[in-house]
Amino acid sequence: MVSGGYDQAVRAWNLADGRLIYSAYIHDYCPYRLDGESWVLTVGLSEIGGRPVIVSGDRMGAVRVWELTQGKTVPPGTQNGGPYEQLAVGTSNGRALIISGGNTKTVRVWNAASGEPLYAHIIEHESAVASLAVADLDGRAVIVSGGWDKTVRVRWLANGMALYPPLTDNAGPIFALAAGALDGRA
Repeated sequence: MVSGGYDQAVRAWNLADGRLIYSAYIHDYCPYRLDGESWVLTVGLSEIGGRPVIVSGDRMGAVRVWELTQGKTVPPGTQNGGPYEQLAVGTSNGRALIISGGNTKTVRVWNAASGEPLYAHIIEHESAVASLAVADLDGRAVIVSGGWDKTVRVRWLANGMALYPPLTDNAGPIFALAAGALDGRA
């Protein structure tokens, strides 16, 4: 389990017993200045080359990947635009990928091992991206994004192509998403 927040720290906990495994102030922490400049807004867990990593995004637009066991960065962090309020992690064609979104109105996909963008702006919302999920559909990964524009959009993770037009039958912004199989159906 991983947590992040106002103090600009990311912490990993043992889910079975609540023991703290790892803690680091990895988002430009200054102990005398908690003004929230780099709040950790979102975290995720993944693996790169069989090693567990933490993925985190902050209010200033930085996405960082850290080795869970050693506490050091994997690639250089990525920085692009406004805050990353949403992150998801997934795998496509054997590559660990980071999916990010926020006030930029777009969803971006990054190679978790190198920090390089695979493709930018694959999902464009008319307002901020408020939620993200990654799911498996018939053995292939899909990105599901929800926005302040009241839409849910679904794209293939491997190439960013839409599965179908945006889902628009929503009364307000989409703040939470979950995707998976229910009753054997995706």
